[in-house]
Amino acid sequence: MAKFVLDNAYVAGGVTQGATDLTAYVRTVTINFTAAEQDKTVMGNQAMARLSGLKDASVDLEFVTDFADNAIDEIMFAWFNGGTEIFLSVAPEGGTEATTNPEYVGTFTCFSYTPIGGTVGDAAAATANFMLSSGTMVTRDIG
Repeated sequence: MAKFVLDNAYVAGGVTQGATDLTAYVRTVTINFTAAEQDKTVMGNQAMARLSGLKDASVDLEFVTDFADNAIDEIMFAWFNGGTEIFLSVAPEGGTEATTNPEYVGTFTCFSYTPIGGTVGDAAAATANFMLSSGTMVTRDIG
């Protein structure tokens, strides 16, 4: 299995897939996949029994803050304030999908945006949390 340093992750979003490339602003990206835990324990079981229920996904991003016109703050505030569903695309090594560089694509809504964060002397950072919103799970595209 190939190992690599995460130094060229691709992140794009917009009302159409890949409309706005956010890569130049992104410091950290995390994709989270979860499933609802369904209890199927019955009398006679000696331990809990569970099923994997509905799937869910979220994307957490940290940005270098930029308040210039058409920069990351304006983009993120519009997405958060508008409550608009956004297509997000994330790939670990640039924007060209391949078997060794899967692109995860889904429809999300921004439920949390923190435009200013940090301590004295730190580079100003912004964070955002996107939650799956379409009722359709994220796809894993490999080209």
